[in-house]
Amino acid sequence: MKIVNHLHHLHDLTRLDLYDISCYSDQGDFQTIINNIWSLPKLIYCHLNVHVNKERILYPPTKISTSLRNVHISGYTLKWNEIYRLFEYTSAVKYLSVSVKSNDDSGYKSFLYPTLIDLSIYTFHIYDISKLISFLKNLPNLRRLSVNFSSNLINGYQWKEIIRDYLSNLKVFQLKMKDEISLNENVEERANELINSFRNSFWMDEHKWFVRCFIHDQTIHLETLSKLYSYLEKKLPNWW
Repeated sequence: MKIVNHLHHLHDLTRLDLYDISCYSDQGDFQTIINNIWSLPKLIYCHLNVHVNKERILYPPTKISTSLRNVHISGYTLKWNEIYRLFEYTSAVKYLSVSVKSNDDSGYKSFLYPTLIDLSIYTFHIYDISKLISFLKNLPNLRRLSVNFSSNLINGYQWKEIIRDYLSNLKVFQLKMKDEISLNENVEERANELINSFRNSFWMDEHKWFVRCFIHDQTIHLETLSKLYSYLEKKLPNWW
């Protein structure tokens, strides 16, 4: 961790990967490390995956970076207000990869993020997707979007509306989502309804974005065909 503590001296650093690093410090010390990173005047790319006291916690920066263009945060799940702070202090970011878990939106402010052109976002156990949709509506220049839902489904009609009305510059769309259906519902009917919502000219002709759908127990999985097959998925029998 010595090099981390001396990062603020590396004024010519343009790329930084801190992956699977453990450190033992209090919140103030780690906040200082984050601020030192964000203060590096030439830093363009930053990948953060640091364990603090064996916990995966990220303290958003309180120093503004005008140089950072590519931010990849792995191993942490952020709250929506932390996403807002990340943008607030990373004003030139173009490429962002983050995970979001909390449904708590206290402190979140909705405003345009015009610099962002590439977003990878992973959501865990978020049952109210309205905040995510609101966030996507504020990315007018987005060209690539990769979305992974672990406990929710947005049908093709909803995605079509979001993309047509708010993401007109989108060229690449990668989607992976799944949700467990209650036992009193017909899972095959729900899967048919979902896959049919992606079978129209917007998806198949205009963009040529194709999806596949399958069922495992009571869980519906849907993803774009660009996603790789996992070993488990190859063994699943119910395909669309």
